[in-house]
Amino acid sequence: KNGAGNAGGLIFNNPNGYFTSHILENSAWDFIPYTSAAENCIKKADAVYFGTLALRKAYSENTILDLIDAAPARAYKFFDVNLRQNYYSLRIIRKLLEKADILKLNAEELKIIKNILSLTGSPENICLKLKETYQLKYVILTNMAKESFIWGDDCISSLQNGQLQQTFAYGAGNAFAGTFMSALLRGYTLHEAHEKANQTAIEVCLATQKS
Repeated sequence: KNGAGNAGGLIFNNPNGYFTSHILENSAWDFIPYTSAAENCIKKADAVYFGTLALRKAYSENTILDLIDAAPARAYKFFDVNLRQNYYSLRIIRKLLEKADILKLNAEELKIIKNILSLTGSPENICLKLKETYQLKYVILTNMAKESFIWGDDCISSLQNGQLQQTFAYGAGNAFAGTFMSALLRGYTLHEAHEKANQTAIEVCLATQKS
């Protein structure tokens, strides 16, 4: 196993090519304070990006939820699920879904969401159900970097990367999300934003493959 520091955790490369992480307790993100500087900053935001992990402790949970509420109504609220170990709950997932207008999850996380929310049907049907129930503008489903799908208001964008050898890398999902959000804010269409996000994720995977 090859371990590396990762913002309060350790990353391990498993023989099957997947990565697992051991998240250390009492990390910096467990004690995020609500400050006037943070409030002033988020009141000017065009987009807010959040996930479940940083809400594992009540102190940071309260801060993050309050900051999301302080963001302008026009700002995108991007919920990147990022389920890790046991640091999530039905309560947190529902609360964040209610605040989001963009949802991103991978194939493994979809299985957990399906069970925890007692949903049935195909992956597409579940994504469309989540979109309808929580009035989401976009739902993004990825299968590592092999393929990804984005459901918008009246269309779907899908991309496959059949020739990519390294289809997983820590950071690829975040790179995808950040690029997609940036592209939307710059006025790109859904499919154009998807293509840009996909290419960024590929580049992260290729960089990992070379290292």
